[in-house]
Amino acid sequence: KKSIILLKNNLKMKSKFIIACLLFTVTLISCKEEKTVEEVKPDEKPKTFDVTLNMVVNQDDNFQIFYTDESTPEFDEKKSLWLPVKGSPNAQDIVFSLPEDVIPSNLRIDLGNNEKQVAMKLNNFKMSYFDKSYELKDTLILKNFVIGDQLKYDKATSTLTPNKGTASIYDPLLFPQDNLKEEIEKIVK
Repeated sequence: KKSIILLKNNLKMKSKFIIACLLFTVTLISCKEEKTVEEVKPDEKPKTFDVTLNMVVNQDDNFQIFYTDESTPEFDEKKSLWLPVKGSPNAQDIVFSLPEDVIPSNLRIDLGNNEKQVAMKLNNFKMSYFDKSYELKDTLILKNFVIGDQLKYDKATSTLTPNKGTASIYDPLLFPQDNLKEEIEKIVK
C-alpha cells in the first residue's frame, strides 16, 4: 500500500511539475509575442513635397509638373514629373509626389497633352510637406497662378477649357505668380 501511495504522490508531483512547466512556457511565449507586436512599426510613408489637384478631367490625359530649386532657377524638362490621368466625370485627386530629396522653389503645372481634352473643373490646389500645407479652392487659383494662353478660364464655374488656337505646340499651363514662391517657403521651413 505504501508503494502505491508513494507512486500516486509521485505522479501527482510530476503532473503538477509538468502543468507548471506548461503554464510557464505558455506565459513566456505569450509575453514574447506581445513584445514582437510592440516592436513592429508600420512602414513610414516617405516625406515628400506633394502637389494635389482635385479636378474633374473627362478624358484620359497626361499632366506634368515642373519644379525649380536652388541649382536650377528656370523650368527644365529634367526637373519635371509626368502623371497619367484617367478620364472621369467625377472629381479626382491628381497627386504629384516630388522625389524625396527635392524641395522646390517654384512650380508650373501643365494640364495635359491630349489636344481633344474638353473643359476641366478645378476644385482645389494643395501643396503639402510633412505636417504643413497650403490650399487654394477653385477660383482662388488666380491668387498664385496665371492661366496660360491655351486655356480659357471661366471664373464663375472654375472650368479650364483647353484651346490650342494657332499655336504649333499644345501646352495648356498654369504659370506661377511670384507669390507662389513665398507660399512654398512657408511650408518647407
